[in-house]
Amino acid sequence: MRASKAQFKRFFKSFVEMMKREKRYTWILIVSVLFLLLTLALPLWKIYPDAFLNPFIPLHYNVLFGIDRFGPWYNIFWIPAFGLLALVSNVLVGTLVYHQEKFMTTLLIAGTLGVQMTLFSSMVLIVLVNL
Repeated sequence: MRASKAQFKRFFKSFVEMMKREKRYTWILIVSVLFLLLTLALPLWKIYPDAFLNPFIPLHYNVLFGIDRFGPWYNIFWIPAFGLLALVSNVLVGTLVYHQEKFMTTLLIAGTLGVQMTLFSSMVLIVLVNL
């Protein structure tokens, strides 16, 4: 079933209204997008230049066993892809339920920030292992 233009306009209007009323949502989403961009930029800056010299890189580090997963260098971009998926899905669901459940929207938006911070910290650690 395709969404009509009227449904999209109603959704967009609800999103803009939510962002105008709740300034904390706006700031949380801005910080979440910044973390997402940093999570994407970090491997491009540190890993991509050496990607053709080392086609396989460590993708996971375990405190007990050390490096326990190797893979192609481009698999590192699954982390920002998951972050984008979490951001988009949480904003979509949060916007759809905003008028009925404001507390659920707050949890979703705050959860987005938590996910982005966790993914960024894991990316930092993966890049440090690869240096």
